[in-house]
Amino acid sequence: MGHTGSAPIVLDYATQHPRGLNEVFCISPVLNTGEAVPAPLRLLLRILSKVSPRLTIDVGRRFDAQANCISRDPAFVKFILDDQFRNTKITPRWFTESESAMQRVMNQAADLQVPLLILIGGADRNSSPGTTKLV
Repeated sequence: MGHTGSAPIVLDYATQHPRGLNEVFCISPVLNTGEAVPAPLRLLLRILSKVSPRLTIDVGRRFDAQANCISRDPAFVKFILDDQFRNTKITPRWFTESESAMQRVMNQAADLQVPLLILIGGADRNSSPGTTKLV
C-alpha cells in the first residue's frame, strides 16, 4: 500500500518484483512532480542531490498550509496533522530518487503484473488525476 509520496516506491517495487504480491493499493499517488514543485526548485533539488544529498529540508509548513486538501473531513485532517509518526522532512536525494521511481513507473506501468487499485480525488492538489490515469 502506498500513499501520496510513497506510492511511486510501491509501484516501482511492484513492477520490478511482482512475485509474492497479491495486489497493490495506492491512494493519491504522486507520479509527476511537475505540477506540485516549481521548475526552479526541482532544478535546485537535483543540484543539491549531487553536492549535499543528505541536507534535511522540512516541508511541514507547506504541508500544513495545504492540509485541508487532504480530506473534506476535518476530523481526518486533524488526525493526520496530529500523527506522531508524520514525517515532513525530505532530502534532495530522496527527491531525485522519488522522481526516478516516478519515471520508471510511468515507463513500465503496462508491465505491472499484479492487480492494482488506485484511489484519487478529483480535487487532489498533491497528485494529478490526469497523470494517474496514464498508469
